[in-house]
Amino acid sequence: MSTTQENAIRFNLESARDRAQHRADQMRLMLLELVLLWEQGKIPRAHSEEAAVVNEKFETARRLLEDL
Repeated sequence: MSTTQENAIRFNLESARDRAQHRADQMRLMLLELVLLWEQGKIPRAHSEEAAVVNEKFETARRLLEDL
């Protein structure tokens, strides 16, 4: 394999890694925004079975954010 090909592969891998990191950062920010809106009561909390599932998911999201 030539040096040019190796450099192209390295560049492609680095670009893919950068895109993945950027996407992960975006997801963290969106998750943080949702949790903050939830905590501020701007996302209504219902009292049905479905709401219990949603509540658990938000609690999980909050714990994930704490771990980040």
